[in-house]
Amino acid sequence: MFAQRDNISNIKKNNKGFSLVELLVSVAILAIVIGPVLNNFVTAARVNAKARKVQNETNIVQSIAEDVKAKSILDIATTYNDNTVPDGDKTTYTKKIIKDGRHIYDARITLNKGVYKEVSPGGDPMGYNNFKMPIISDINETKNVIATESYESSMAVSVLYNNYRWYREETKTDSGYTVDEYNEEEVRTNLHRNIRINITYSSGLITVRVEAVYTCNAVPGTGSETYVLKEVPYTSEMKGIYVFYNPIQHDKVTIYKENTITDSIDVFLVSQDTEFYPPITVENPGFVPVYSNVDTDSPLVKKDTNIRLYDVTIELYEPGVDYLVTEPRVTFHTIKEE
Repeated sequence: MFAQRDNISNIKKNNKGFSLVELLVSVAILAIVIGPVLNNFVTAARVNAKARKVQNETNIVQSIAEDVKAKSILDIATTYNDNTVPDGDKTTYTKKIIKDGRHIYDARITLNKGVYKEVSPGGDPMGYNNFKMPIISDINETKNVIATESYESSMAVSVLYNNYRWYREETKTDSGYTVDEYNEEEVRTNLHRNIRINITYSSGLITVRVEAVYTCNAVPGTGSETYVLKEVPYTSEMKGIYVFYNPIQHDKVTIYKENTITDSIDVFLVSQDTEFYPPITVENPGFVPVYSNVDTDSPLVKKDTNIRLYDVTIELYEPGVDYLVTEPRVTFHTIKEE
């Protein structure tokens, strides 16, 4: 009984709590531990805020890029019209952008058509934008004559080579072959093609016939091979004749139009190869208007139409800064096709 009372008395005597020194030490330790943790929270909040801002700015320029690609050049000039600065092949448009009612930026859109005006080492134009042609839209059989060359060149090489082989065997004598030996690749290399566009008039009807005539004079006995690409009547509602072809090294186009035909008929020669651009010779005694996306010899007529490709640079700046000395917040590059 007395022992229990002594224990309770001792507990009461020792129940004096923390001293001031202990409390101060505890607070100091807690401050040391919590300081870096709080700093990490603050840093993370700043990083997240910056990331959100960068993401928002990226979304803005991507939205502008999609808008620019969808609009015509005239619509771009109308929409981004705070300031327009033409500079040779480049034009810069400026527009103030307000995001979420509080973030304000200056957007600069630069369209450069000169990037696609390449020049060969010899000084000849070879870029995509050097050889202009009207934008092909809404092409269908009811409004145009459409002639497409696809596999005819390969077939012609095979036929002409077989003609040569037959001729070589036929001219063989007891002393041996009288004709030198050639392979199929030599026929392909020396293949010549004449794309003939004949516009004739008979019984009150205009007829268009497009054919490809293949020869190889460098290899004897090959003869010639002709393929009709299109033969249809031409009505007054039609807009032109489109010839889509795969270029070869030796191409020629002959256009014949009867003098009695007074209708204005345009011819469009469209190479389907975006990398191989050999020039073509055009014989056009009737001076039919001809347009093409490749280089040609006289008397081909070229139409000065819209540039076909633009290099687009979109830059986002803080409002009111000097663009010449200030780095943009975001820069975005894309290509616009007219």
